[in-house]
This record gives sequence, C-alpha cells and structure tokens, in this order.
Amino acid sequence: MKNTERNCVVIGGGIAGLTASIYLARAGLSVTLIEKTKTIGGRAKTEVMDGSYVNLGPHALYSKGKSLEILAELGISPKGNSPAIGGKVFYNDSPYNLPANPFSVLTSDLFSWRGKMELLRFFILLQTKKLKSNREISVDQWLHENIKDERVQKFILMLIRLSSYCNDPDRLRAEVAFKQLQLGKAIYVHNGWQSIIEELKEKAEKLGVIIQAGASVQQIKGKFPQFEVKLSNNKSIFTPYILSTASPNELRKFLQGYEIDAINELIPVRAACLDIVLNKTPNPTVSFALSMDQPLYFSNHSNVATLSDNQSHSVIHVMKYLSINEPRTDLKQELEQFLSRVQPGWEKHVISKRYLPNITVTNSMMKKQKNEMEQIPGLFIAGDWVGAEGMLVDSSFFSAKQAAMSIIELNEKMGV
Repeated sequence: MKNTERNCVVIGGGIAGLTASIYLARAGLSVTLIEKTKTIGGRAKTEVMDGSYVNLGPHALYSKGKSLEILAELGISPKGNSPAIGGKVFYNDSPYNLPANPFSVLTSDLFSWRGKMELLRFFILLQTKKLKSNREISVDQWLHENIKDERVQKFILMLIRLSSYCNDPDRLRAEVAFKQLQLGKAIYVHNGWQSIIEELKEKAEKLGVIIQAGASVQQIKGKFPQFEVKLSNNKSIFTPYILSTASPNELRKFLQGYEIDAINELIPVRAACLDIVLNKTPNPTVSFALSMDQPLYFSNHSNVATLSDNQSHSVIHVMKYLSINEPRTDLKQELEQFLSRVQPGWEKHVISKRYLPNITVTNSMMKKQKNEMEQIPGLFIAGDWVGAEGMLVDSSFFSAKQAAMSIIELNEKMGV
C-alpha cells in the first residue's frame, strides 16, 4: 500500500468510529477508518460461543437514549426486546421481589412504611423529571441530604449502578445519574451488538469509507491542514482532519510531543463479568436479579432476546460493578456464588463460560472532554468519554455525530 491522502482519517472501528465515518462520507468527504484489530466492533463485538451470541458483558440500549435516535438517522433500526420490569433483589442474603411499580412498593416486605413513602416520592419526582440537583453534588451527598431511610438509599444506589454501571456514588454527579435513570426501558438486541456493528459497517462501505483493519496507528505528526498518520505497516496517510475514537491511553501514545494534559485526569469505570451459556436454567422463573448491599447483577438476556441458534439455550451475564478503589483481585468465585444464589445447580448445565476480570465499561464517567482538541486544531475526538450529552454508548453515538459535524462545518469554511 502506498502513502495516501484522504479528507479525514478516523481512528477506531467501534460504534463511535463507524458512526462518525458514515456522517463524514455522507457529506462527500473521503474517509479511511483505521482499526488496530482484525475485526471491527471494539467493545460492541459479539462472540459466538457454541452457537450463542454473547456480548462482552451485559449490553443494553435505552428506549429514550441518543443511540436509537442517531441509529434512526442512519437508517438502522436494531431488532430486540425489553425485559419485563421485575425480578429479585437480594438484601442481607434474603431474596425479595423487586419493587417495580407503586403497588409493589406498597406491598413490599423490603421497606418500612416510612421507607415506602420516601421511595414512592423519589419515583414520582423521577418520572415527572422534577428530580434535579441544582448544585454539582455527588449521588452520595444527594442521598444523605434527601433520603432518610438507609434501605431506600441502598435501593436507589442499586438502580443507579444498574443504569450507569458506575459504583462510585461519591464521585458520580447526582444530576447525571438521574438523567440516566430517566432513559426508559432497556432493550436487549437480537443476535448481540455485532448485528448493529455489521449494519454500520455496511452503510459506511456503501458510502465509500475505506476500512483498514489490522493496522494500528503508531504516531500522529504534523499539524492542520497536513497531518501524517503513521501506521504499523510502515505506511502513512496524509490528511487535514483526524477523528480519534481511541481510548485516552491510546490517544496519549499517538500524540507524543503534543500538550494534552486534560486527558491524563480521566478515570475509567470498570466491571468484572461472567458470561455463561446454559442449556437449562434451574430456576426459570427468575431471569433478573440484583443485590442491594453488594454491587452485583444477574440477567438472562435470552429471556427476551434471540441470542442462540438453539432456543433452549440461555445467555447469562453476571457482573460486579467495580469502584475506582476496588483491589485487583480474582472475583470469579464471588460472581459464581451470586449466580448460585439465583440459579442453584447452574454448574450442571454449562455449555460455555467466559470470565472477564477487568473490562472497561466506559473510559470516563466523572469528567468529559470536548469534541475538538483545542491544543491541536484539526484533531477531533469521540467516544464514551467525550461530550456533555449522554452516558455509555449514548455518549459514543452522540459525540461521534457532533465531531463529524464539526469537521464538515470546518471543512466547508476552510475549503480544504
């Protein structure tokens, strides 16, 4: 391959990179997308395990999130279903029915009468979008100022972990957490998130995007309007615009010699996951469970989404939400013990199993970056750690669109 020139180089073949490349190509720009691995998808990849489609830990879209809105703009409508609201919640080793509506709150054995009234008030404020924090206070501080009942505090923290994947209530802003709770039903996608990736890839390639997989970026040199993107195959691409969807750590490596102190402050959100395919669930009546006093999650995604060629098989995700200060220990046994509480005897029905001890859920929950690297004109970024709108995959989609639109606008203005 010879050195080439393109209007824009997009770094990263995950959701943000593919989304941005489509918007750029739609506007008539020539785009090359660079992906370091041989297969695209990033953390949205789906692995086929003995005929079942298994995401890298539990993944969900939200009915009122930016992801579906932007996918609709791109002509993509993911197929999937929402789980019924309900399940089990464990507290002090005892299982309770998960309160899912006002009636179940009132009849729950989990809370005192005062606690029930506090929780109902919280739900009403949440649903009417009157639950706000005018100050930049943490979830922890907001709960201690507004919720008196300790069990209700723990229950709300459990819901915030579920919607945000974040187990750092002393760092997560209350306002951000409440917005995430208001995003509506979760949607599990048929055949895993790889189905979304394949549709994005097809759209991009039809628009002329060149996808170069298996070649990593080694270094970025130069400045606007003539950057040089040096690749691992000893070739270079010259371009006026770069849109990086790589992680903060990777971006730091590319930009040796540039001043980019802001991204050094970012702290990723992590989780430990156990992904299992079972030929039978011993307790089929329970497809979803959370722990109130431990940051643990269980869900049978096959209960609502088609994830296996064999419909009797179930794709199970068990997860622990890790705090920033969580010690790097093996949590596999803890996850298996929680699974045994929900599905006793599951070990007899395992078809395949995968343990992910320390996956990055999002590259930053506490501090977000702007789409444009102000210190380096012509360089833009996107991903779950970028932009002021949304969290998790919603951030990836929205920041990708915003970064692409900024490049298109600048290109029209500069006439490059």
